[in-house]
Amino acid sequence: MKKNGMLRVLAIIFMAHSVNSFCAAVSIDDVQISPDNPSIYDIITIETEGSIPGGGIAFDESIFAQDAYALQLDLYFTAQTGTQIPKPWFHNEEIGILSQGSYDLSVQSYRRISDMTDYILQDTYSTNFEVIPEPASILLLLAGMPLLKKRKT
Repeated sequence: MKKNGMLRVLAIIFMAHSVNSFCAAVSIDDVQISPDNPSIYDIITIETEGSIPGGGIAFDESIFAQDAYALQLDLYFTAQTGTQIPKPWFHNEEIGILSQGSYDLSVQSYRRISDMTDYILQDTYSTNFEVIPEPASILLLLAGMPLLKKRKT
């Protein structure tokens, strides 16, 4: 009886180790805003890249949310079995046009094991960027400033 109990414990430990070995963290290595220095007329894209040790990863979905000047992008993945080689992943999220101002962006990655339903937070990448007025409009405004001065008569 003790032998069977010990085998069960060893089997559970082996299964837990196997699950963790192929479901390592989904890391976020870099987040960029495109175009660089976006203006109020640019369509903005969040470009995200990362890696995961393991045989592969399936991208499930992304959810983007905006609360005033706070932006949140959540990326959801499902781990796949296979050899333990880091594999890069890339995701581009077009978020559209933003008004002028300074924005804080947080990108979070979540992963789950194929047969599980709950996602687990893996990594968070935070950055900020500025949306500027359209550069040509500023130049036209500055060019017209001398015309607005009163002329001496």
